[in-house]
Amino acid sequence: MTKCIIIAYMAENYPTPMHVQKLSVQSGNPERPRMLVAKWDQLNCYGVAQAVRQAFPDTAVSECHSMLTALSFLQKQSVALGIFGLTFPDGDGLDLVAQVL
Repeated sequence: MTKCIIIAYMAENYPTPMHVQKLSVQSGNPERPRMLVAKWDQLNCYGVAQAVRQAFPDTAVSECHSMLTALSFLQKQSVALGIFGLTFPDGDGLDLVAQVL
């Protein structure tokens, strides 16, 4: 079983996390909500990202495999939901959460 830290935070122009599912099933949404899956193991990252894509088909799901690439991505893009692994080769998942918040 893969352990993940799941954090959800409100980004500008996005609903609160509890409404992400409602947003994903609405048709005609001009901008798709973005989600980020950040896990160092590429196969696990892909599996989690695919599960998110199936659960929320109207979302844009991105994948990162290191803490630095996740931080770089988050500096350029806002996300409605982030799913972060606990360990990365270049840092700790809790450090990533602390830097994001």
